[in-house]
Amino acid sequence: MSNNQVFLISIKEEDIVALRNSINIILRDYKGEVPEELVSDFKLARFIKGHGANALSAFERHLLFRQEYNIDKVRNEILEEEKKQGQLKWPYFMEKFKIILETVWKNIPPAFHHQCSSEYHCVTFTILANYFFSEITSKNLEELWLELVLYCDVYFDLVLHRISVKHNTPCSRLDIVDVTGLKIKHFGFKTISLLKKMGALSQQYPEMIGATITCNVSKVGLQIWNMVKGWLPKQTESKMKLFTADYLSFLKKLNVVPSLLPSRLNGSCTCSLCTHYIDKSLLEVCIPAGTLYSSKKIQCQKGDLLCWEIYENSANLPFWLTYSVSPEENESSTRESNLSVTPMEVKGSQRCRSSGSVYLEISNEKSWLHSQNVIYALYLEVNYNNISSYEQK
Repeated sequence: MSNNQVFLISIKEEDIVALRNSINIILRDYKGEVPEELVSDFKLARFIKGHGANALSAFERHLLFRQEYNIDKVRNEILEEEKKQGQLKWPYFMEKFKIILETVWKNIPPAFHHQCSSEYHCVTFTILANYFFSEITSKNLEELWLELVLYCDVYFDLVLHRISVKHNTPCSRLDIVDVTGLKIKHFGFKTISLLKKMGALSQQYPEMIGATITCNVSKVGLQIWNMVKGWLPKQTESKMKLFTADYLSFLKKLNVVPSLLPSRLNGSCTCSLCTHYIDKSLLEVCIPAGTLYSSKKIQCQKGDLLCWEIYENSANLPFWLTYSVSPEENESSTRESNLSVTPMEVKGSQRCRSSGSVYLEISNEKSWLHSQNVIYALYLEVNYNNISSYEQK
């Protein structure tokens, strides 16, 4: 059981009753809707934990917030999407956010709601470098992105309530953030302002996040963290844990096992979200002079459609696929011929001829002096129609 769950369970019942009695008086004059997740014992426990003796005034501010941002309308839109699809739809895929999904994120969202761990954590994945905040601001999409943040908060308010009721125990979000490839250039004054506004919105939903595990933190990542942490809510900052490596052992303590993690985080999950979106997310690598870069291996079956995308290969480095077939195929490892077509951008695919594993190799072996940056993705194509990230397990 997580510390967040222990704390929520430890909230005294009489404190919840007292808060509810005070809230009932306020709600007599409230003009908005009063959904069950707004006044459940789990929600009131979150307000008590997050605000202590100021829980009632915080709840009053939340009611004003709901009216100012028309939360009832947001909630109803999310529920309408659920009626159409038979399950809650991750807001990043909603039609109203299509422009930012297509023009900034190339149809690969940088954040995903995955599923639940055995501790009823709502596990999410975020690939921070792929938010491309500079593009969001340059395309004047800041307000749309903040609206998306709001829709996600309402989405998780619904999800956490349903799972808490189903299992009769408070659950929370476990956010796993991969900062591979994050650079100072990804942040600027406008980005800091966006994060500050995001924090102000999220403060209206106390104690939804149980922990944030930040993985693959480099020296640059630590510099960025020191730069932005002052703009985050104090409670959010206190729940963040940064790992340069060995985050898997910590996640196991939270019962987040490798089968819940995508391959880019050294996991083995093969759900449609992981294989089509998370593992398809772009990776930026710096290949030192005189070296050969090898990507992580992908397990494949004969006939699978393997896809690759290569960007910013300005030095036109040669690259190829290497197959390591299963022993029963009775074949040795083989290299495909150089697949490079243009110096700046390459996309392609081919059917796997054998079952086993495959990985991408990029050669900078002929260079004596210069390292080269390459951005790439290697993934198996899957049928991803009607993908939803909300899985009640």
